[in-house]
Amino acid sequence: YYYDKAGNLLDNEGQGAVMSNRLPGCGRDRYGYNEWGELTTRRDQQLEWNAQGQLTRVISGNTETHYGYDALGRRTRKATYGRHTGHTARSRTDFVWEGFRLLQENVQQQGWRTYLYDAEQPYTPVASVTGRGESRQVWYYHTDVTGTPQEVTAADGTLVWAGYIRGFGENAADISNSGAYFHQPLRLPGQYFDDETGLHYNLFRYYAPECGRFVSQDPIGLVGGINLYQYGSNPLSWIDPWGLTGTYIFTDGTTYYIGKGPESRMYDSMDYRIGGRANAIQFAHMDFGDDKLGFMVEHRLMEKYNARYSPDFANSERISSPGKRLYDAADAKTQRKVNRLANKLDSKYRASKGC
Repeated sequence: YYYDKAGNLLDNEGQGAVMSNRLPGCGRDRYGYNEWGELTTRRDQQLEWNAQGQLTRVISGNTETHYGYDALGRRTRKATYGRHTGHTARSRTDFVWEGFRLLQENVQQQGWRTYLYDAEQPYTPVASVTGRGESRQVWYYHTDVTGTPQEVTAADGTLVWAGYIRGFGENAADISNSGAYFHQPLRLPGQYFDDETGLHYNLFRYYAPECGRFVSQDPIGLVGGINLYQYGSNPLSWIDPWGLTGTYIFTDGTTYYIGKGPESRMYDSMDYRIGGRANAIQFAHMDFGDDKLGFMVEHRLMEKYNARYSPDFANSERISSPGKRLYDAADAKTQRKVNRLANKLDSKYRASKGC
């Protein structure tokens, strides 16, 4: 793979640069965007967005798919209709969440599926359960080092699904020893494959695996790094289950910064704000497992350092952490936990010796 200096994935011959970070196309596909940088045309698809930056409808040929979200921005349903056949859905899926992690889905005519995850790697699936009573079945997931599913087996060891996952999450082939179709939409950690569009739902954004980038800009703006469409710089070792993951703080002794994003984005931010990782004399990054805690920790750390208003910090006065609303609504026990974790990250930062 080849990249330009802003981290944009180029073609396999490494020619050309994307001047605006809005990719004009990928392969034979050509892309169009609205004024907010959201993808509006792709292949034969027309994409529509609401004022919150959420994808609400995709028109493709003779079908259109509608998406619905709850107050926390989590997708709760999707339904595909024939454009000229009335209002009866051809397919519908409803979603239930555990915090910001997919817990259950109910696929029309297939029933409920419950997902179970690794205790130490909260976005790595270990099993799913379908059916009830005597018809209940457990399916076991086999993942790579990042938590991306590679195979699924039945309780007796029969291989029911295997994917050929390319470097940026695109599945090139489905394989099944049983010969039967097996519903397996999980891709890179935190991503859900939508077969009606070919995009991956990534909680706060949608991801195009064929070009290894998001199709809308980072909702936290430059707080997340200078390339607003970039996934983790190396998906073979970094993950981004929210399209936002992680909390970090760094300084070169003159400029200080607190941000949200994967560790790779922290290094991108260092490049942009202090001229590179080599200039950092102190830095720390932590992932707290529950990503809501990560947002709240970011908020508390920004409050502790008065980061929005201090002249020493590069944080914008106009942008507060999304964790503020979560923290204000949390109970006293959760707030105490957040404060402990914020102090833990701060202690790690103070004890760091730079690069």
